[in-house]
Amino acid sequence: MKNIRTMAIFASVAILALASPLAIFAADTPPAAYLPGLLQADQTPNGCVSCHAKHGDKDYTLPAELKRVKGHPDISKMVKEVPTDCEKCHTGKGKIPALASVVHKVHFGPTAENTATNHFVTGYSGSCLNCHKLDLGTGAMTVKTGPANW
Repeated sequence: MKNIRTMAIFASVAILALASPLAIFAADTPPAAYLPGLLQADQTPNGCVSCHAKHGDKDYTLPAELKRVKGHPDISKMVKEVPTDCEKCHTGKGKIPALASVVHKVHFGPTAENTATNHFVTGYSGSCLNCHKLDLGTGAMTVKTGPANW
């Protein structure tokens, strides 16, 4: 009886081991990685201002977007280089949070309109390389910058 149980367990494991690779091959091919600047053309060479711009009659510039943030000052005259100049206030000291925390939360967290998704993820594939640049030689990751576009 003990040998039959052992053989049944062994047979089940063997079937699972053989079936698992078949399931992987039968699955759809995963989408290609979206790595702008590495595998695709870089559509966001200036980081923030590449996306946060005027598109037709819609204004997605940072001053327009920040009007929705209660208590945020108008940055249209004080910010010339984005996001470099934003870090002058967003140091993480005192009541103003660090810029990296704010930006990552906004771009990867759920939105008020839809708690399940975020436009950066659904519309821009949520790729880190939309905002960051990777130096393949050194492995260093830097933040892309660009001149204010307002």
